[in-house]
Amino acid sequence: MTHWLATLLRDKSIRPFAIALLLAGGLAPILIGLTTLLAPRTAHAQNPNAGPPRPIPRAAVATPKHNAEVPPHSAPITETSESPKPAEITPTPTPPTPAPTETPATTQDPAPTPEPDPTIAEPKPHGAQSVEVGFYPVTIYNLDVAANTFNANMYVWFIWSGDLDPSASFEFTNGVDASDLTKVADYEQPEQLPDGRFYQIFRVESRFFQPYDLSRFPFDEHNLSITIEDKDHVIDKLVYRPDLWQSGLGDNISIPGWKIAQWSLTTDEHHYKSNFGDPRDGAEGSTYSLARFEITIKRPLSYFLYKLFLPLVIVMLLPWGALLMPPSKVEPRTALAATGLLTAVFLQIGYATNLPDTGYLTLLDKIYLLTYVLIVTVLFEALITARWVLHDKESPESIARARRLDHRVLLLEILVFAGGVAWLIWR
Repeated sequence: MTHWLATLLRDKSIRPFAIALLLAGGLAPILIGLTTLLAPRTAHAQNPNAGPPRPIPRAAVATPKHNAEVPPHSAPITETSESPKPAEITPTPTPPTPAPTETPATTQDPAPTPEPDPTIAEPKPHGAQSVEVGFYPVTIYNLDVAANTFNANMYVWFIWSGDLDPSASFEFTNGVDASDLTKVADYEQPEQLPDGRFYQIFRVESRFFQPYDLSRFPFDEHNLSITIEDKDHVIDKLVYRPDLWQSGLGDNISIPGWKIAQWSLTTDEHHYKSNFGDPRDGAEGSTYSLARFEITIKRPLSYFLYKLFLPLVIVMLLPWGALLMPPSKVEPRTALAATGLLTAVFLQIGYATNLPDTGYLTLLDKIYLLTYVLIVTVLFEALITARWVLHDKESPESIARARRLDHRVLLLEILVFAGGVAWLIWR
């Protein structure tokens, strides 16, 4: 490679053009980097697993390694009375517990269970009623990236002990339209379990809002979030706890065009800095407990390879094929390069129509920017070599000189295209 570049630069007749071509190939990554730095950062930029940035959760729990299928109705009730798991989340009031932490009960079955997160043992606010919350989505459909929405059909249940009824005062904070919400309780009144706690389950279907970060499109990864809060009781009165043992995903759940990577269930706090005009809530607002169920999805690699990258490679064959034609064929050479440029523009418009308007470049936009630079370089090279050949009246020396430049530019373009695309994807 070093010997080839030295040979290219020693040729005084083509040295200026070779230097300009190398600068153009190196300028594309610099321009892409500048656009990345100058583009406005989105408020929902994701980390690999956590989804949109938010305060550190009080009970953020890793996804269980199992995905237990649970009957949506009476089965969880009978299992709850026999399994020691509920005692880990809501200790029974009979034995005294040391302050200020709650110690999970581990006196019964030593069967393997999901390892509890240390944050679960945090003391709940003094006097707050603990409520166990579980989610079980059955279907996810109508995922619309352009509209930042998706629909879900699922089961949501509550298990608690105390005077407050959380099943009568919860709401979905990221629901799109109340008219789209269907919420049906399985029991007219909460059922009392053998251990004295209460249980209620709902079948819920609704449309939810989810901002999508497309900076890595088509290698983007998203967290579909479903969030509930208690609308009547502040965190000093009611606190959610995740039911990781029975929560999960339906066996037949799938999202066309996406791969489901994992799910998670966490609890958190949501502080409102306004009292919404009610002086009884205090001047500093109020804080409520929330539960968030997230499904991590990502696009399959085949979507990029066959639907986006392969057509772009075929388009690049047009200007590269022009470099293999005789230098004297000025019109066909320039026509091929111009056709490739226009085709690339239409391909970019085609996929952009399915995406929302963003104030930043996606990864695929940057690949197309590199493509435009390479095609325009071929177009100018065809004009320059044509001038050489026509000026020397198609002499053998000028034709041989133009062919050498064509072959070197072709090799350089292939290297820059392959290296640039690989750098953009894996950087």
